[in-house]
Amino acid sequence: MGTTELEICAGIADDLAQVLKVEERRCIIVISTDLSHYHSYDQARVMDKRFIDVLESFDEKKVKEVLSGGKAEACGEGPVLAGMALCRKLGARSVKILKYATSGDTAGDKSQVVGYLSAAFIR
Repeated sequence: MGTTELEICAGIADDLAQVLKVEERRCIIVISTDLSHYHSYDQARVMDKRFIDVLESFDEKKVKEVLSGGKAEACGEGPVLAGMALCRKLGARSVKILKYATSGDTAGDKSQVVGYLSAAFIR
């Protein structure tokens, strides 16, 4: 997805919500992005914590602000913004953090890591 403009992301969410609201089957929305890239383990955890904190606020403007300001990183910023708006339109009211880790936690090398997060938007 090539945009991070909040209005465009909200428009995409509106269009998807219209399609999904008439769907008879239950569905799950999956939004995927890495977080920080190639920072030290400690620096990545600080940056990723900022992202996690604003994600938990369930406020796209705050997420956009922290990412645009360089205080956190997410290479899938547009999908996160559109996905958050979509989940809200479909009835989600909160965010639950499920798991956070870095490649340093799994691969061992902590000199340059990538951050990963799983979270659920809950009705």
